[in-house]
Amino acid sequence: MLQAKKTVIDAQDALVRLIADPQANLLSDLEIVPVTSPHLTTEKIDTSETLKLAMQRNPVLGQARLALDIARINIEIAKNHAMPRLDLVASTRTLGMSRGYGDSHDRLFSGDHQSYEIGLSLEYPIGNRQREAERLRRRLECLKAVSSLQNLADKVAVQAKERIRQVETSYAEIKIQEEAARAAQIHLRALEEVEEVREKLTPEFLLVKLQAQGTLAEAQRAEIEAIVDLNISAAQLAQITGTVLELHAADKAINAFSSVNVSRESNGSKP
Repeated sequence: MLQAKKTVIDAQDALVRLIADPQANLLSDLEIVPVTSPHLTTEKIDTSETLKLAMQRNPVLGQARLALDIARINIEIAKNHAMPRLDLVASTRTLGMSRGYGDSHDRLFSGDHQSYEIGLSLEYPIGNRQREAERLRRRLECLKAVSSLQNLADKVAVQAKERIRQVETSYAEIKIQEEAARAAQIHLRALEEVEEVREKLTPEFLLVKLQAQGTLAEAQRAEIEAIVDLNISAAQLAQITGTVLELHAADKAINAFSSVNVSRESNGSKP
């Protein structure tokens, strides 16, 4: 019982930290009671559409595509550097000619002695091993980026299919655990009805009742764990498909704190 109470308090502190509300922090003496049920999806997941969405919106693949675009631009730059270069060169010069320094300085602004030059500068690479090596290096970098993109696409596809199967498995497991919990509850209710009409409670009967209560608790715990696994799998699938922001509606995100009841303890009372 002590360990169970500690587990509840630890989970409550973790929830308070995740809520990140200024009115509820770890320094406050709070009791948080969830009042909304976890999300249960009933929609059939289209594998092909999900994979297509993952290929389009996965952020890791988006980074790989940008890296490939950069590699292709670098190839074009390397090609331009390997081509012959023709530059137009123009210059002008003003001279101040006189016997003294002061007069020469003054004549710089008179424009008496100005010269102009204009010409063409042609650079034609002969051999050009350095630039050819640079272009080859850029080309190899592009091939590496293509290979990396293909590898990441395969990984994303495998992860997406695994998450789809996990969501479907968790949802099916919830149904099984619901039936198990319902059966355990019916069995326990039957024992309680028998208890009301029995004149004397034997140790054997009490043991059977305790075992029925334990079976019901285990079934309910397994059902909750299946629901948690479903929500985690759905969140991971949304992360792979790049739809995390669309996982919940905006109003649910804004009013997330309204899904719990928070009561402050004062002198042992819980208002």
